[in-house]
Amino acid sequence: MVYREILRAISILEGLVERGDEILVDELLQGTLLWYLYVTVQGSIDLALKVISELRLDPPESYAEAFDILFSHGLISSGVRGKLTGMVKFRHILAHVYPRIQIREIMGRLKSDLEDVKQYLRELAENIKKFHREIEEF
Repeated sequence: MVYREILRAISILEGLVERGDEILVDELLQGTLLWYLYVTVQGSIDLALKVISELRLDPPESYAEAFDILFSHGLISSGVRGKLTGMVKFRHILAHVYPRIQIREIMGRLKSDLEDVKQYLRELAENIKKFHREIEEF
């Protein structure tokens, strides 16, 4: 399921963060970092889309709008909506503008970004119960 895959990717990324500056000189670790970061961000988007579909909410016209819909139905907070919407933009960079990615910059914000995704998962897990569903179903 998407939820478990996001948790797995976060766990791998947290392990990579512990490797510190080693990532800055190891292209294999950099590729691993970028892949699991992409999995985390894309997984977060996919989870939003799956929840929206399963709960029969209005379909979004964009990835970013998916988080607006979750917010409007009380599934996530305004703060999480803003942070995840920002990650959608970053996902486009990961997917399409690979040469411009700065590993040092990513490493500088990775812990914070992972905390944002974990907060998203916590809020969604708690609030989806209003719909008599469990996050592990997704």
